[in-house]
Amino acid sequence: MVRFIRADYVDLFGVTPICRVQDSDIWRYLVSPRTKQILGAIQQVKNPIVSDSRQGLFPQQELSNLNDHRMHGGKYGDKVVRFPFSTNMYECENGLFVVMRDGVKFEALGYAGDWKNGKAELCMKVALRDRRFDGTPRANDCALLDFPYSDPKWCRPLSPKLKSVELSIYGFVPGTRLRETKFGGDAEYDEFVRQPFAFLKDPQKFLGYFKQAWHSPRAPGQNALPTDDVAHFVLPGFELLAKRAGYDFIELCPSHYHVARWVMKAGYTPTEPRHTQVMKDFETHFANLAANGQKLRRAHESWVCVLQSLKPQSLIDPAFNFNGPIWPQDNIAPENLWMYKALSRRGAAYKVPALDVQSTSGT
Repeated sequence: MVRFIRADYVDLFGVTPICRVQDSDIWRYLVSPRTKQILGAIQQVKNPIVSDSRQGLFPQQELSNLNDHRMHGGKYGDKVVRFPFSTNMYECENGLFVVMRDGVKFEALGYAGDWKNGKAELCMKVALRDRRFDGTPRANDCALLDFPYSDPKWCRPLSPKLKSVELSIYGFVPGTRLRETKFGGDAEYDEFVRQPFAFLKDPQKFLGYFKQAWHSPRAPGQNALPTDDVAHFVLPGFELLAKRAGYDFIELCPSHYHVARWVMKAGYTPTEPRHTQVMKDFETHFANLAANGQKLRRAHESWVCVLQSLKPQSLIDPAFNFNGPIWPQDNIAPENLWMYKALSRRGAAYKVPALDVQSTSGT
């Protein structure tokens, strides 16, 4: 007797549970009360639009083609992506709420201001992305990516069998960018605070901006002021939606020390033992500074972590030269600081294997 094959073909083709999360739940659980106030009430709802074009539906819509596909016989160059995506647009009293999704990811964005003419400011971006294709070129076929996920060492999935989803968060108050006149109006300094590691190639410029940032309340990455309720609101929402969708793990890659400490307090653990040790080493150094009368704010601690990558080390203030730990994720080199939290019994029982590779950050 022939044993015919049975399979979940929708799943095999890469239509994952996370793309089925409804817009109403995203609005309810991932858009904080303060962000809802900034956007205002939803006033008009547009029908979903499915497209494979990188030509956005509004001026600030951004889409990627990281694998450089040439679809439709190459007629449109790299302006057409491999897999279609949908866009749901909700016109708000003070801006626009958008939900985009494809088979492996949904991404919700909030724009405050005149979005029709490209003058709105991004105030919110929240996303969940299925990690099943990470570590392979297929991962980069998603049109909703900001970074590649194809590196087989640094982006390999947490488990070959269990399901995992990556979260990402962006939440800032409109009108508080450092490039704004009232905050100095310096576009390059704004970019330094957003991505300080990119300035390490010019040590003197780095140090000049570092000193300026040291005397401000901003942490690295905060070129605008964080929305005050996002940090307390979104993590439980992410975990609820991921758990409902049947995922065993939820993960993220914190770019800076203050973000890593925030999520560790919420129960997230570094995937790599080396990264756990790096976090412990930084904590020890900061505790020693505090014991010697120099207790730093969390923002200052994050800046000191960035400072460890400066070369030559002789340029680092001796009080802050730890001569050891290097922050592992600079968003330039391929290394990622993955952290995870188990959502299921299977996830909690799983022993995560460690990578056997050398760190590449800080080089």
